[in-house]
Amino acid sequence: RPPLTTLADMAAAVVARRCLLGLRIGRQGAARGSAAAAVATAAPSAGGEVCVGRCAAVVGLSLGAFAVLDPGAGPARPAVGRLAEQPHGRHSAASCEDAPAEAVARQRPGVVLSESDVAKLSGITAGVVQSVLGYADAPEPFWDEKKVGGRKLQGCDSGVTIYAKRLPDLSSRVFMGVVDVSDATAAELVEVMTGREGCRREKFDPGIEFFVNALEFRGCASPAIGDGVLRLKTRPSLLGFIFPRRFDGIVRPFYELPDGRWVEVDVTLQEERVAAQLQGTPLQALAEVPEEKGIVRGLDFGSGFVLEPLDEGKRRWRVKVVMHLDPRGGLPLWVFDKACPQFLTDFLKLAMLEVEKVREEQARQW
Repeated sequence: RPPLTTLADMAAAVVARRCLLGLRIGRQGAARGSAAAAVATAAPSAGGEVCVGRCAAVVGLSLGAFAVLDPGAGPARPAVGRLAEQPHGRHSAASCEDAPAEAVARQRPGVVLSESDVAKLSGITAGVVQSVLGYADAPEPFWDEKKVGGRKLQGCDSGVTIYAKRLPDLSSRVFMGVVDVSDATAAELVEVMTGREGCRREKFDPGIEFFVNALEFRGCASPAIGDGVLRLKTRPSLLGFIFPRRFDGIVRPFYELPDGRWVEVDVTLQEERVAAQLQGTPLQALAEVPEEKGIVRGLDFGSGFVLEPLDEGKRRWRVKVVMHLDPRGGLPLWVFDKACPQFLTDFLKLAMLEVEKVREEQARQW
């Protein structure tokens, strides 16, 4: 899946920056803290841990800048995804005209997929691919905001450029981080950025606790590598104020497009349009599993990576990370939106350092 550093890491960066600069301390901070206290009091916390919500309100009052608030799972915010209506891609089942679908490899115990089930799931990922590519290809006027990074990353020709767009009828924004890599192969970038059970991101991304490959399948709309259902669990932090997140999503792992680009995408099972298409399939029960105590189930409306070659030798690449998430669990979206640009920048920094480690490992093998 696309990277997800702990929400604490993202929020803490904003907290530290505002506290150090002494911004908005006083009446404005107290007002926000009071509002946070009201929200924390109104929303029940996961597992009956009501004190966490109250403590979060106290943090908001004391910091003044804003309240780092996450009162647990609480009442689930309704999924309001509109993937089928996004301006740069349709999210619908693809037609099946190729070879018969085949469920293969690791399947969740008790889950048996029919050919029609696999075709439907493959169609979902095909739709998300088009949506993510639409964002990657969108012209600059499409985006509401653009922030150009200053300092070059290691092994890159540029800093990280961040784009942001608010879609109609959606509370969360779409973000895209872009960086030009000066010398790397597609295999090196794929090895570093792919999200799978036992992948490198479990080691270098501090926000990820683990990935689990829950299910794999191949269908008429799938590349040979096969799509799957992937579970991601993030780490808690800020002394437990930020609860861990769990994302259960359909993922299409990295594969090469005819134009030479590489893409990987995912979308959570609970996304509104996806959940509607899962009705009557074995995955409906997996999508409706109740939330666990102390773990918040996040929403991914359709995110992914796009690797674009910049030269014929395919040693220079433009890496694009598209992220469209709702962290849920009571974490204010304005906090999430403020922290996302720094999060994307930090992740790409870590990823580029990991590419260097991959090269060193390969050199030692030679």
